[in-house]
Amino acid sequence: MKPVLYVSHSKRGLFYYNDASARYRCIFPAEERISQGDNAHAIHFSQIDKLPLDHYQKIIFHRPQYSFKLWRIIRQLKAKKIECWVDFDDLLFCPELASASAAVQAEKMSVSLAKKHAKRYLKALRLFSNCQVSTDELASALAKIYPCNIKVVYNKVPERWAKQAKVISAEKRLEKKIIRYLPGTSHHK
Repeated sequence: MKPVLYVSHSKRGLFYYNDASARYRCIFPAEERISQGDNAHAIHFSQIDKLPLDHYQKIIFHRPQYSFKLWRIIRQLKAKKIECWVDFDDLLFCPELASASAAVQAEKMSVSLAKKHAKRYLKALRLFSNCQVSTDELASALAKIYPCNIKVVYNKVPERWAKQAKVISAEKRLEKKIIRYLPGTSHHK
């Protein structure tokens, strides 16, 4: 069976591993496939021209913004009958929500620039007929604005993380610890 390729469009470029979203949506799923005996790769979009894409059965583009290069690649992949998916883990493709974006709220981006980015995400989304998202709520929101084949793929950490923990009971490990969930990225306040 041909491998699956995960393509990150992280703004961190080749350092996409430092982007939590890219880890959860590209690197960890590739690791999981490999642990199950499948073949998978993860790359940054800037590296895509260096690969023979016809060696892949399925290519998943994580958080793409529209560009002529993306349009050209998707067109080529569809002509070769390679399954193309877009992956979103946030409502980035809704220009009407630009003023509520984390970057705008943190005063790291203007509303007009956030709208421009959202329109490019939306235009990229429309290149695909297969979409995967990280939550049921995101799937519902997407279904209302774009008719496509939607699949929910939840974020999860690799099993190797759990295996790295020493064999100590959870009660013993947690008896003097407080567990907190602090979601978000560096631009969230």
